[in-house]
Amino acid sequence: MDFVGLGGVRLSKIIELRGGMGCSNSASRNRSIALSGTLILVLFLPCLVLAQSYRGSIRGKVVDPSGSVIAGARITAKNDATAQTREGFTSADGAYVLAELPAGEYTVMAEAAGLSPVAQNVRVNVGARHNCRFRLDKD
Repeated sequence: MDFVGLGGVRLSKIIELRGGMGCSNSASRNRSIALSGTLILVLFLPCLVLAQSYRGSIRGKVVDPSGSVIAGARITAKNDATAQTREGFTSADGAYVLAELPAGEYTVMAEAAGLSPVAQNVRVNVGARHNCRFRLDKD
C-alpha cells in the first residue's frame, strides 16, 4: 500500500530516505560521528601544535662554603651562540629558575657580594629542566 502525502510525494519514498519508520540508520549515525570527530580534530590540531615549546629551563640552588643557602644571588645565563643573556636572582631559599630558554649552549654564572663568582657550561635541551647547583667560596 502506497500513501501519497502533501505535494504528491509518496510516503514510502520518504520512509526509505529516512532509513525506515522509527528506526535509526546506524551507518548514517556513524558517518556523522566520524565527521564530527574529524571536524573537531581539524579545528583544535593547530592549537596543539602551537602549544609545543622549543625551549628548556635551568634551575638550582646557590650555597656558600658552609652549605647555607644564599638569597639574592645573581644568576646570569649567556647563550654562547647568540650572546643573549637572561638574568635572575635566588629566592629566600637560595633557589632560582631561568625558564623558557631557547635550546643551546649556555655559560651560567652565579655571583653574590663578598663571594667569588662561579660559572658552569650547560646545554639546554628542548623540554628539559637542567639542575645547576652553585657553591660560592669567599674571595
